[in-house]
Amino acid sequence: SNATCLPMWGIGLDFSRYVDVDSYSMDPGRDADVVNEAIAALRKAGGGNWFYYVHAIGPHEPYDPPAPYNTMYQSHLPGETDEAREHANMLNLYDGEIAFTDAQFGRLIEELKRLSLYDETLLVFLSDHGEEFWEHGGQGHGSSLYDEQIRIPCIVKLPHSVHAGSQYEGIAEIIDIAPTILEYLNIAAPESYQGQSLIRVRDKTNRSSSRCGTLI
Repeated sequence: SNATCLPMWGIGLDFSRYVDVDSYSMDPGRDADVVNEAIAALRKAGGGNWFYYVHAIGPHEPYDPPAPYNTMYQSHLPGETDEAREHANMLNLYDGEIAFTDAQFGRLIEELKRLSLYDETLLVFLSDHGEEFWEHGGQGHGSSLYDEQIRIPCIVKLPHSVHAGSQYEGIAEIIDIAPTILEYLNIAAPESYQGQSLIRVRDKTNRSSSRCGTLI
C-alpha cells in the first residue's frame, strides 16, 4: 500500500504473487485490506517454504485513523492556543493510527497461530522511519536525522522463539535485516550486501539492554 513499492521501481518482480492495495491512496484504513490480502495468501500457501513481504503505511500523514481509533487517544492534552490544540490533536490521531495498524498485524499473527505456522515462522517487524512532532522544531519525516525520525522498531521472532526476550544494545539498520535472515537460514549473503547479521553481532556482544534492535 505504498507507491514507493511498486514494480515500476523493481520491487515485487521476483515474487510469485504481488498485490497492490490502492498504493496511491493515503487512507490509513487500507492497512486492514493489506492484512486481508496477506491472510488470504497464507491460507493458499499450504506446505513448503515461503517468504512474505507485507507493507503497510497507516501510521503516516495525513493523520486520519478509522473509527473508533480516531477518538481512542486523548493523552496529549491541548494547550491554550489554536496551534497547541492542533498539535495535540495530531499526536492523538497518530497514536490512533499506530494502534489500528498494530491491531491489523495482530490479526495476521493470530492467523499464523491458527494455521499452526507461527512457531516455525521467522518474523521481522520494523518501520522505515518515525515522525517528528516539533521536538526539534519540525514535523513529519525526511527533514532531519534526529532520533524521532530514525530510531525505529526492530523486532525479530526466530522460529521456536530462539533467543526469546534477549535484546541488543547498539546500532541496527534496515540493511542488516536481509543478512540476519540469511544467516539464520545458513545462506551466504551476496558480496554486494552492506549490512551485517544481527544474530552474529548479538553472539559477539551478548549485551542485555536495548536501544535499536531486539531479538524476541
